[in-house]
Amino acid sequence: MDTIEQPVNLGAFSDPSAIPLGPVPVESNHGYDVHKVISAPRPVQHGAMEWKQGNLLDQNLAHVFGIMVDPLDTLHPLSMPVYLRVKAWPVPAYSPYTREQVMAATLHCLLRSTGSTPKAPLKIEVVTDDPADKSWSDKFVGSYFTHPDWDGPQVEPTPVPGGGRIETDRFGVAWVIFDHVKKPKTPPSRPPVFIPFHLGGESNSGLSWAILPVWAGDTFEKPLDILGQPYKLYYDRSNPAEVGTSDVNALFEVRTSIFWSTEEGAHGTSVSLDFGDMDPGNLAAFLQALVFSVRPTTEKPLTVTLTALNKRPAYFQACLDAGGWKQTGSKLTGTFVLDSTTTKLVKGSIPGVTFLTHLQGPMRLTFPEKKDGE
Repeated sequence: MDTIEQPVNLGAFSDPSAIPLGPVPVESNHGYDVHKVISAPRPVQHGAMEWKQGNLLDQNLAHVFGIMVDPLDTLHPLSMPVYLRVKAWPVPAYSPYTREQVMAATLHCLLRSTGSTPKAPLKIEVVTDDPADKSWSDKFVGSYFTHPDWDGPQVEPTPVPGGGRIETDRFGVAWVIFDHVKKPKTPPSRPPVFIPFHLGGESNSGLSWAILPVWAGDTFEKPLDILGQPYKLYYDRSNPAEVGTSDVNALFEVRTSIFWSTEEGAHGTSVSLDFGDMDPGNLAAFLQALVFSVRPTTEKPLTVTLTALNKRPAYFQACLDAGGWKQTGSKLTGTFVLDSTTTKLVKGSIPGVTFLTHLQGPMRLTFPEKKDGE
């Protein structure tokens, strides 16, 4: 089980000069059929996006613009051409983007998931339902690579037509930036909430977590509440007809009691989590995702209160040993402040968490393997 990115539709909160790439969980046998997920519908899990003529429920820009990813070889996309098919659908009236921008963002998602090289490039063909779309789409046809060959010199990645370049923010979210498009003086802002996703499968150690960005619909008044709720955005390519899916939020990996509350005010954010049985790695990943979601500052810190409903977890002692936490009865309370330019804490501690560096895609972390008896 791993992730793949989609260009995210933020409706009224879209910045016309940038498109975020949102990773989504995918399960597949050896990577079979995962690239079609790039253009699959992305249902809003919490609330809806509004515009003056109705509500929007699809957060995948590629899908709402009618751009479909269609590899000829769904297992080895570099072995044969990948078709980008452009449907004769009208451009959404609420969106500030052009089809060229969305095509560029879709192609970036594809490139970031294939690891193409000069000897094994990604070959792109474009098919349009409407002949009029050929005037702008033909420029995307060609061969692309992002990495050097293992035995070759360093190379510059093939530029994507349309002027889009990748810029990754401090939380690991990749944005396609269009320098030729004027950025609004006051860009619309609906930052993502982050949830912990426990990675599994043959390609992962079982001790790794992805910190996934999740954008709530603008009818969802308290986005931070997402962290304490189930999240089901998940694409099962091994059993696409399967109705029941695993919960993506690692907080709900084990069926247990969860009580979650938040309070946001002028002087900071306070959250409380009461829980039954909880894997220490899931709890640590949750704390890291929470800090990223709140982005606490010295002026507006984050205060977290944890209450174990069953026996006291060994992880509580690790928190006390690391510092920045206080225990009162069965409750553990910590205060957090995040550096404004990095992901480092300047106040508070999350013991055991180690970030994996030099990885493309969502920010990932590991947690030490449990010892016998923990």
